[in-house]
Amino acid sequence: MITIICSGSRGDFQPYIALAQQIKKLGEEVRITGFSQFESFVKSYEIDYIPIEADYDVLGVDPKMLKQASSADNPLKMLLTFNKMKKYGAKIAKQTYEAFEGSDLIVYL
Repeated sequence: MITIICSGSRGDFQPYIALAQQIKKLGEEVRITGFSQFESFVKSYEIDYIPIEADYDVLGVDPKMLKQASSADNPLKMLLTFNKMKKYGAKIAKQTYEAFEGSDLIVYL
């Protein structure tokens, strides 16, 4: 199983979809993993997809916390805010790890 991890915008996913299609033509199992909002786009090309939920609204991140992080006027305030957000980062890391399970090769560029 080859797992391709993608991030970015729809345009960033397109080359990986083409790569996945070619890998499938060679008879290999392939899937793409990335943020959940691209799941239907990738699946429309008949490529397996494992979504990673990084949407702050879905994860339940407090919007005030995001505002604090983006407007922190000194490193200590920013560090304290990011410390509060680490549980969300841990969720994303766990989902990413799970997406890689069973992979013989992971592609990330």
